[in-house]
Amino acid sequence: MILLFNGIVFGYNKSIDSVVIKNDKIFYIGEFNNIPNGEYNKKIDLKKKLLLPSFIDTHTHFSEYIKLKLQINFSKVKNIYEILTLINENPEKIKGYGLKISLFDKNKLAKVFKNITRKKVFTLASSDYHSYLITGIGLTDWPLKSDDFTQIKNNDLLELYKNGITSIHEMAFTNADFYAYDNIGKKLEVCRHFPVEMLDEMINNNKKSYMGDENLKLGSLKLFYDGSIGSSTAFLYSDILSKNKENKLKNIEKDIKKALINDLSVSVHAIGDRAVDDIVEIFIKHKKLIKNFVRIEHAQIIRDETIKKLEIIKDKVYLSMQPLHLREDTKILIKMELENYSFRFNSLRDLTIGFSSDVPVVEFNPFKAIYYAVTHNLNKREAITAEEAINNYTINAAKLSNSEDIKGSIEVGKKANLILIDDYKKYDENFWLNAKNYMTILGGKIVYIDF
Repeated sequence: MILLFNGIVFGYNKSIDSVVIKNDKIFYIGEFNNIPNGEYNKKIDLKKKLLLPSFIDTHTHFSEYIKLKLQINFSKVKNIYEILTLINENPEKIKGYGLKISLFDKNKLAKVFKNITRKKVFTLASSDYHSYLITGIGLTDWPLKSDDFTQIKNNDLLELYKNGITSIHEMAFTNADFYAYDNIGKKLEVCRHFPVEMLDEMINNNKKSYMGDENLKLGSLKLFYDGSIGSSTAFLYSDILSKNKENKLKNIEKDIKKALINDLSVSVHAIGDRAVDDIVEIFIKHKKLIKNFVRIEHAQIIRDETIKKLEIIKDKVYLSMQPLHLREDTKILIKMELENYSFRFNSLRDLTIGFSSDVPVVEFNPFKAIYYAVTHNLNKREAITAEEAINNYTINAAKLSNSEDIKGSIEVGKKANLILIDDYKKYDENFWLNAKNYMTILGGKIVYIDF
């Protein structure tokens, strides 16, 4: 057994200072004087630090993040000259990522890339992955193999552990991304969601959403409706409902219905206010088919009327939201006069929200995400408390994989997935910008410690 003592336990009064771990579960929570008798392999003095449930990142593209190790990073370029320098310094076949397209005149970019078409085979993704610059035939996406995952996973897992993350949701772009996790083992808890190309395969194999244990669980069908704010591809009320968008919505509804009939849940990418409202309407229309729950990914811009609709089906529709996108999109949202309708954490507090990063669009850093949720630089009325933000990364996030009875809070019988930080209540909101995790425990095993 492992004894953690002389700490503060999140969710309990200050007299509760000790936790005992047995195997992979929490065995005891209480006062140090009353700890159970037995043989303790480790006794760790928490030095009055705060013990939290570990974080669950409910929306990542972790497989894509791994692929970036093999690509060229354009995130720091500020002008066309720097873009050309990177291109000329690298081989004839280039795949790059991270270009902040909003910084550039798109017509000038088009001319530049037209001039190098005959010289390079080139594909460059924008920083939000919703715009691509392609020359020649471009490069098709290479599959992520289990071998790739094995070679680099330890360093990447360490990054997760340092940031207090022990569970992720993988929003797989391809079949290869989805199956790359087959051999992940017990070093990370993964709920993997599958692309529409795999829907028939899942139905034919009689798969059901949220099958499997916490180490590897089947999630939902992942669908895309709109794009992003940064790439000007989010679907807003100010946009015209074109025939293409009408047809796309019809196809999405068809896929949603097909999945739900076969006991497969659905997660739909919807960022703009029109996009979110359209998807909510579909979920309301087919609510009788929702046996478990469905998800809206991002839900970045939401009108009051849509929130009222969501409250009608709040037990069936959960949200995955990314506070760090506040940092990325603040200027453009103010310019578009959408600040009163964006990142509405407080207005949506009666719904189930799981926080997430959207890696590799932004970094793994729940602490900074909490900072933006509690300060909300766009609209202070939408700020939430630190406790609410923590819950959105823990117990509420656990609900997004049907795991709330297994993990997400510090309770006897639940998985011992824990982290250790300083007591944030002693500091102001700026604490979260530089908050440090001192220890990560996953399934009763200490996978990271630095104190």
